[in-house]
Amino acid sequence: MIDGTGFGWIKVGNEEFRTDVVVWWDGEIEEREKSHTFSRKELLDLLARDPEAVVVGTGQSGMCSVERDAENEARLHGVELVAARTPEAAEVFNRLVRRKRVVGVFHVTC
Repeated sequence: MIDGTGFGWIKVGNEEFRTDVVVWWDGEIEEREKSHTFSRKELLDLLARDPEAVVVGTGQSGMCSVERDAENEARLHGVELVAARTPEAAEVFNRLVRRKRVVGVFHVTC
C-alpha cells in the first residue's frame, strides 16, 4: 500500500523512497530509472509478470507523459492502464491492489 507521497518522495509501507519506483501487487518494490515518459517498452517489461492493471503516477504536477503506443499496447493485451498525478494514482493503486494484480509506476517529482 502507498501510505503517502509528496514532491520527491513516496512512502510504501514503512519505507520512504526518494526515487521513482515500481510497486507490485505482491509488495515487491523496485527503483525505476528516472524518466518523464512511460513508454511502450516499459509497459512490455511489466507485462512479463501478467498484471491486470498498470497505474502510472505522472508526478506531483503531472509532467510525466504516457506514450500513445503504451496506451495502445495495454489495450491490445486487455490490461487496464490508468494515468494520473502521483497522489491520485497512489489512491487508485491502493483501491485496485485489493482485488487485482496491479503494478504501480510512480514518478515522484514534477
